[in-house]
Amino acid sequence: MSKLCLRPYCDSVRKEVHVNREQIIKELKAERDRLNKAIEALEEEPIAVRHAPVRPHLSQSARAEGVALLDRERNKPKREISAESRKKMSEAQKRRWEAAKKKK
Repeated sequence: MSKLCLRPYCDSVRKEVHVNREQIIKELKAERDRLNKAIEALEEEPIAVRHAPVRPHLSQSARAEGVALLDRERNKPKREISAESRKKMSEAQKRRWEAAKKKK
């Protein structure tokens, strides 16, 4: 068996790997610097917290009444529709669809 000399090929691959490695290191250092700046900025300045606006036109009692109304609505039992009513609604909707198809 004869050995082929791959020396020139190996050298070019090594150079490419070396260049890629150097480029990667350069990009990682740039990213590290960017992150360090962001961390420093966050540590220096307090973050402003925005609160939800209060409706000034509502009095305290009106707001309380609104909350009570919402609570009553949440606690209401759900209304159930009977099978007969559901069937009537279904038939009415089918008639509406049929009328809409005829208009086209």
